[in-house]
Amino acid sequence: MEFERTSLESPKSIAEIDALTELRNLRWLDMHLPDIIVKYPGNFALVFADIDNLKDVNDEYDHDEGDQYIANVAHALREMVRRDDSVVIRISGDELIILLMGVNNEENMNIAISRFTEELDALGAPTSFGGIVHIPGQTGADLKKAADAASQIAKRQRQVENTTDRQAQAIGTAALILESEDVSLRGLPGKVEALREAGKISPSQSTKKYE
Repeated sequence: MEFERTSLESPKSIAEIDALTELRNLRWLDMHLPDIIVKYPGNFALVFADIDNLKDVNDEYDHDEGDQYIANVAHALREMVRRDDSVVIRISGDELIILLMGVNNEENMNIAISRFTEELDALGAPTSFGGIVHIPGQTGADLKKAADAASQIAKRQRQVENTTDRQAQAIGTAALILESEDVSLRGLPGKVEALREAGKISPSQSTKKYE
């Protein structure tokens, strides 16, 4: 299925626009996601973006600086997807959603997520991403729940990767796996080893449940 550039509805009023970032907002998403699902089943991905260090910015400076930080991240993401038939939506304080239209497999979604991650890291605005490619039959609520959970896994994993203490790393990775039963963790480095080191599973359990 080909995606048509003009198919996504533009905001019809200021009620569908986020005042801080001038992006589409949650109201727009809730109104139009059901139609997108009907028109493009299995042909788009929904990606959650969670700005990692907004609290640090707010604590070190003030909330005005924090707002500017959010706006800068939003602007950067909008520029990244401008050449694609996709949109960025702000849904809450430090959370955004990207609808990647025309993406129908995890490989292409992950390529886009890697690019977003690398470019924002280079700008000094680390952001965790997690997404899901729509599967025909999934509702908007299913998509948002799974993508949100995936972004939280990514956030925890980035924290784990920045930890130098091997034991803390093992426990952190184990916790993130055990807390995420409804999200695929395929490819997560060392997931079984981390569980064993943390004492969460035995070798026999790992082959039955996690591998």
